[in-house]
Amino acid sequence: MGYVQRVIILNKPLKVFGFEPRQLILLAVWVISGLILAGRFPGDWKFHNFPIGVWFFIIWMCGAVAVVMGTRLKPFTWWKNILTYRLGLAPNLYVSRTEPAPIYPDGNIIEVKKTKETFYVQAENVSTDDFDDD
Repeated sequence: MGYVQRVIILNKPLKVFGFEPRQLILLAVWVISGLILAGRFPGDWKFHNFPIGVWFFIIWMCGAVAVVMGTRLKPFTWWKNILTYRLGLAPNLYVSRTEPAPIYPDGNIIEVKKTKETFYVQAENVSTDDFDDD
């Protein structure tokens, strides 16, 4: 009789509510900062009979969802690099420095001296008369 074993896939990240732990932490930071910033607006400022703080929190959370879902598409380092290059925080032009060229041929290389003496086996002049045609 065979046993059914549960297979644990090890190359998949841990997910809680469909999010990785890093994404959940990022989402929690966005929610807490959104609540703090929304609470800073005066209560009498209104837009369509809702306080501006509520509108700010809604827009802030839309941005949070976009950022967290964006990390599902591309890794954090990709987003960091694309933002730093587009905002001009990272250099776009790299100028190489001159470096001294290696000395060639290297003084440590010792080549084996090749002799100019070549030995060939030379055939004597053989005439066709030496062969018998039997």
